[in-house]
Amino acid sequence: MKTTLLPHATVMLAIWLLLPGLASGQSTQNPSPMVEHSRPHPRLQQPNASGPPELVSPISSGEVAWGNLYVAPSRSGQPHSRRPLWIHFHGADWVAQSAARQTGAACLAVQLGSGSSVYAKPFADPKVFTELLAEIRRSSPVELGPVYLSGWSAGYGAIREIVRDSDNVSQIAGVLLLDGMHASYVNGKPGPLESELVTADIEPFVALGRRAIAGELAFVVTHTEIFPGTFASTTETADYLLKTLDVERQSALAWGPFGTQQLSEAEAGKFRLLGFAGNSAPDHVDLLHATAQFWQMTEVLAGSGDSGEWIELFDGLTLAGWEGPEGVFRAERGSIVGGSLTEAIPRNEFLCTERSFGDFELQLQAKMIGRPGRNAGVQVRSERIEGSHEISGYQCDMAEGALCLWGSLYDESRRNRYLDPADQAGQEAFSTRIERLIRYDEWNDFTIRCVGPRIQVWVNGYPTIDYTEPDADIARKGVIGLQIHGGPPSEAWYRSIRIRELK
Repeated sequence: MKTTLLPHATVMLAIWLLLPGLASGQSTQNPSPMVEHSRPHPRLQQPNASGPPELVSPISSGEVAWGNLYVAPSRSGQPHSRRPLWIHFHGADWVAQSAARQTGAACLAVQLGSGSSVYAKPFADPKVFTELLAEIRRSSPVELGPVYLSGWSAGYGAIREIVRDSDNVSQIAGVLLLDGMHASYVNGKPGPLESELVTADIEPFVALGRRAIAGELAFVVTHTEIFPGTFASTTETADYLLKTLDVERQSALAWGPFGTQQLSEAEAGKFRLLGFAGNSAPDHVDLLHATAQFWQMTEVLAGSGDSGEWIELFDGLTLAGWEGPEGVFRAERGSIVGGSLTEAIPRNEFLCTERSFGDFELQLQAKMIGRPGRNAGVQVRSERIEGSHEISGYQCDMAEGALCLWGSLYDESRRNRYLDPADQAGQEAFSTRIERLIRYDEWNDFTIRCVGPRIQVWVNGYPTIDYTEPDADIARKGVIGLQIHGGPPSEAWYRSIRIRELK
């Protein structure tokens, strides 16, 4: 978000005098008793139906009709280009859809009614969020990338319940609160001097803030000075959040989007908080209409701190940059294909990158076609075994035998066992949990993240493995490999393969 200093000295002075301590470094921002009616409040214009075609898919899971997944026309002219996914809670659908058009995202705008409780209730069961993500990815007409959550006003209730669960948080790249983080007062009403808050419902956001400060995801909080009276304002909850996180609020007099007047900010790691002036309904709505600008801020913050740019490992046409056995792997229709549908696969074969990688995030899509019992996998931190067709290292499995082991972690030609889960009972439980998420014979999204001894795997946005290697002698650098497993006639297809190296 681009901001410029307020040009009118009189406005600056008035705000300065209203907020004691704002002129020096650390500051506070209290709910304002003033209602401002003179500032103009520019608004987005609701679009008409003309223009390029848009892709809309209705989303429902369980007994809840969540709304429509909206995908705006691609600005690049490639309708199937990868899109970030925003799930937005509360506020008019068309505002979130307008933000999607501006940012190139896909979005699901969820409208469940009035009050935070109606948004919180469906997510009381943590599994609902994972099921919702799986349904979105199944229904999406385009490839979806990282997942972000945003909530305006009462919509924070859904986000609060979602982020209570650590498995849910691991699937999220960023969270944005638009003037929406409330709490009750201990005595049911504000005190004469200082109010005591019921903090239990703020604690999930405190935990999220700590993760953001540690760089695990982005967390952006925005608030005005609006003062509900019967429950705590977003300013009071923001102050509690900052105090608990030990992050200082600093003065920041600036124009924000849609004429908003920013008064303060706080920042640590990938956590950012912005305080705005105004105690009227239009001030509250301003932040909703600025959704696109704050989405962009959150996405940029989520991507910060990575040492490398994305590198495409496959050019879509040739096997340049890869090495492997002749006649087993080929480039076909924008994909790397291993195996055959007419002949049995005599043994395991691997196509490997010519260079090695240490700490990285790898993204790709994969699918298998062919007879039952087909098997393949993606090798990371691996090496060729001299004089053998095998390679040694970690494999993110794509096995489809008696058990579905997509996304499990196998130690290929080294310890020759599954690392997590490590036993048969664990594999059966894993298979039951994962099988409903896999799109058989269709493309599935893989994300593999290796940092130090830790290896994390996501399939179709769902975390399948979070493994920490206990053996310090195991190599933390190696090639990326694509496998076709020995067995019945089958093919393993891989595409959209890209990697970025991490600090």
